[in-house]
Parts: sequence; C-alpha cells; structure tokens
Amino acid sequence: MDGTIVDSTNAITKHWHKIGKELGVDPSVILLTSHGRRSIETLALYDQSKANWDYVSCIEGLIPIEYGADAVEVPGARSLLASLDRVNAPWAIVTSGTRALATGWLDVMDLSHPKTMVVAEDVSAGKPAPECYRLGIDRLGLIAGQVRTEILVVEDSPAGVQAGKAAGCQVLGLATTHSTEQLKNSGADWIVQDLRSVLVVDLRADGQIQIEIRNALQCWLISIKAIFAMVTIYDDLAPKSSKSDVKRTSASVSCSVVNFLLVRRQPFMRRSTDVSRALAFKIFGPFKISPCATVVAWKG
Repeated sequence: MDGTIVDSTNAITKHWHKIGKELGVDPSVILLTSHGRRSIETLALYDQSKANWDYVSCIEGLIPIEYGADAVEVPGARSLLASLDRVNAPWAIVTSGTRALATGWLDVMDLSHPKTMVVAEDVSAGKPAPECYRLGIDRLGLIAGQVRTEILVVEDSPAGVQAGKAAGCQVLGLATTHSTEQLKNSGADWIVQDLRSVLVVDLRADGQIQIEIRNALQCWLISIKAIFAMVTIYDDLAPKSSKSDVKRTSASVSCSVVNFLLVRRQPFMRRSTDVSRALAFKIFGPFKISPCATVVAWKG
C-alpha cells in the first residue's frame, strides 16, 4: 500500500526517528531495512518486548493522525481505485502495515476502501514470503479454476515484488520508492513510474478486466504458458527495415487485479529509446487462452 497507493515516505521517516529515539537506535539504521517489511519484524531486531501486535497496532495507528500532512497520494492512485470500483473489479490491498495503519491512511487521504484486505496481523511471515498474496488470492475467491498468472500484483519494493512472484503472480513494479534496477533484479515483469500509467478500460461480460499499461520504463521479451499475447509496433517508431511488417505496439495479457504487484524476464534483442514511450499493454483476466504463447515487449 505504501509506495503504491499512498506515498508516506516522509511520515514513516518521522515515525521511525521517533521510535529510534525511544529504542536508543540510530533511525537511519532502522530505515535501511524497514520499507516493505512488517514493523513487528523490524522491532524484533532491536527490542523483543515491543515486537507484539498490541504495541505495533498502537504506534502505527498514530502515524496517519500525527503525520497525515506529510503523506501524498501516489499519482494516479485515486482514479485507478475509482475505476476498479466503477466496474466492480475484484481487488484487494495486501500490505505489510497493520489494519490500523492501512485504514488510517485510506481515511485520512479519503481513498476508496477495498472489500478485501490482507494486513500484517493476518500472516505468520511478511514479505518476501508469499503467504500474504496467497491469502489475498484466496479471499478474493480467485483460486478455483484459475492459475496464479491470471493475477496482477502491483508493488514498489523488492520484497513485495519477490512475494508476488513467489506466489506465482504477474508483478507490475512502481518506481516510486526504489530504482528500476532494483525492481528488475527482484523479478518484476513490467515497471512503470506510477499509477498514471495504469488504466482500467473495461470489465467484460465474461468477467475479464481490461487494463492498459502505458509508458513502461522497463519491459522484457517473455515467454509464458497460459497467456495469449499479440504485439505489433507503431509504423513511425519501428525500425526502418521492418516498417512494412509492423504497424502498432500493443500486448494483450490475461489476469485479474489483486492489489499491487509485478515484474522481470530476459533482455530483448533490440533496444529502442522511442518505442518504450508508446508501449500499451492490455491485460485481461480471468481468461481462457491457448496453452503456449509469447509476449514480446521492447526494452526502452
């Protein structure tokens, strides 16, 4: 949630400076490993007596109240959540924060509340363990008759990306808190700057959600079973030698929206700094498609 829907970096920094002072620990040391990690696990490194849910829920519940003015929406978050609700799409928040923190931020920022949420208290192990996303998939009712690659996760942290991939999902990385290189190395399938690049186009009669992903910062040539994709390239951006063969860039992938995860694969054989700006991935799901297909994308 933090880094995908809400950018509370400044608020969290102030929070850990406060807690670090109480613990007698340099907050800069805490902040090196705290993002994307449950507070209960971070606190256990410094004071086991504070590593309990009563204490963690209490201090995290105060963050939106004390530091709400220091947080901002991730660009595109409000419109994306509204679009998901408008088409009644299945989506969930899967977060390393407590319920008090997650609901507190949604209330303070006046953002849409999902019907399904998985929070820190719900799982025995936090990210990069896949338990949280598996639970989210289960609560959304997306297990029966579906494969994990039909689920789209949107994440901003390496630990979150790894959790999504370990759960068998497709992961979209947001370069809001970490570098493109960090997200790529963690396994993201696609990487964009923020949620302005993610648009809900439609919820089809067969239950498939159509999503368009634009302006990819990093894309890869990938080959995935149980995905159907079709790619062409804009005439004016394609290499001159292939202009007669290709006309438009688009990729169709099938999946459902869980909350926020994504990304990686092998580098493409030709580099283009222009084509990346025109990429438009259309993602559908749940779906039925031919068993073997290839998704082709340009590395920009």
